[in-house]
Amino acid sequence: MKIHFVTETKEQSWILRPMAERLASEIPGASVGTAVDPSATANVFFNYALYKPVTTITAAFFTHREKDERGDDFDRIASEIGWCFAQSQRAALLLPAYKTSIIPTFPLGAAYYKKSLVLGIVGREYSSGRKRMDWLKDIRAINGVTVLVTEGKLKAAEMPGFYRMIDYLLVLSSNEGGPQPVLEALASCKPVIAPNVGYCWEYPGIRYDTKAELVEILSKLVLPRDGWRRSAAHIQHIIQRLM
Repeated sequence: MKIHFVTETKEQSWILRPMAERLASEIPGASVGTAVDPSATANVFFNYALYKPVTTITAAFFTHREKDERGDDFDRIASEIGWCFAQSQRAALLLPAYKTSIIPTFPLGAAYYKKSLVLGIVGREYSSGRKRMDWLKDIRAINGVTVLVTEGKLKAAEMPGFYRMIDYLLVLSSNEGGPQPVLEALASCKPVIAPNVGYCWEYPGIRYDTKAELVEILSKLVLPRDGWRRSAAHIQHIIQRLM
């Protein structure tokens, strides 16, 4: 089985060519080019607008659907192509359900993948339990997550350094008047993850309601290092099915 990815030229600055090359690198014998390969088992068009009828198995990566007359091409190609790949659930809804699947894409290059996602919690637990520090056990169990807690031991002059060390400020509290760290984190260009307490949701941030929802959010923030390999394996699986 040979899979050939049809893309634009290297001279164009679109991200789709490097994405196709990254997927091809995970598939034995796969190739990338600007023209179809009639001898391949399948031609995968990256993106759909490059589609040309060919006698091989065909599939295409569908990006956004234009709102002008180009939307007609989107629909026509989706109906003619052997299989449709989408990046997201919203995009998949625009395509024929019986022959569409989602292939997640990820950043290109090792520089985007950190050893650990660092969350920062400012404060300490109180006898009331309103800081919900008991949630830390489940949060720290998430692979790739590190949590730093000030425990009320840092002086005001040390707080800017703390914010520089973290990727996100995490608010766990069930009851707050503020909290002040939300403003400090935003002023330090650090995003906030918080429930609807105090004025947290009056400012930009990632919102959650329950511990289960928070764990799901944090799990998604940790990018899988084998993401491209899994997406490539999904493409291989689909081509084998079509064979």
